[in-house]
Amino acid sequence: MKLTGKQLFWLKKSNIDIYNKFKTEFLFHSNKLEGSKFSKSEIMKLIADSEVTGPYELKDVIETANSIVVFDFMVETHNEKLTERLLKEFHSILFKNTLNTFADKLAGIYIDLYHLD
Repeated sequence: MKLTGKQLFWLKKSNIDIYNKFKTEFLFHSNKLEGSKFSKSEIMKLIADSEVTGPYELKDVIETANSIVVFDFMVETHNEKLTERLLKEFHSILFKNTLNTFADKLAGIYIDLYHLD
């Protein structure tokens, strides 16, 4: 199934249960590509109750929680033109409060891998 940003925005405003099921499905598959071990039901619990149970590293919990925030932010900004500023904002939200020592310095900026000091 293919949904537009406008359709997702409408769904979020009209039927939060269906919206959250769609969001769970999307985030499960997206996060799985990044190596996440969260199940669909665990992601749904994080979305609905802001709770996590199980043997997860804090890093994984933070990154998954951030991906939930980014998904909602993308839906909220669906009418905005996709600009460099907006892409950097998505990236910044994904890195927020992560345990990566450099995350705060790297979030929302370009990295020149050939000229790192």
